[in-house]
Amino acid sequence: MADIYSLEQLVGKAYIPTRDVGITRGAYDGAPIVFTVKAGASAGNVYSALGPASGRRNAWLMFYDSNERPYYVEIQSGQTDTTALQQQGAQTVQQQAAAAAAAAKAAEWDALSIQDKIMRIAKYGVIAAIVIYGIKEILPMLTRKNSVNGLF
Repeated sequence: MADIYSLEQLVGKAYIPTRDVGITRGAYDGAPIVFTVKAGASAGNVYSALGPASGRRNAWLMFYDSNERPYYVEIQSGQTDTTALQQQGAQTVQQQAAAAAAAAKAAEWDALSIQDKIMRIAKYGVIAAIVIYGIKEILPMLTRKNSVNGLF
């Protein structure tokens, strides 16, 4: 399964395409290309991301040049260097979901009172004690040479 990143994860990161991409001054389909960024080179740090909308078939990334003029890159499938994103701390949608689930589980434990925590832990201790006691009682019966019913 391909890595999927939310647009929010791209903001603040250097955008590195895996193939040549066109730079435009407008974020709309058919905008004229004013510059081309070569594969593997940084297109700049992403300032904002624009989702698909009327006049925009795909999502676009917004950057600012040294003169503080905005420029844009249209995002297309397979053109983003996901390794570079991960190296910058970006998380896939799947990683974000797993982190949210872990945080929810930790929050659930944190929300328990100390008595509830003790009871949960004690429950497993009681179960372990019963199992150990049962093994101690049954094991000698299973290993006796002179069994009452002669089966052993």
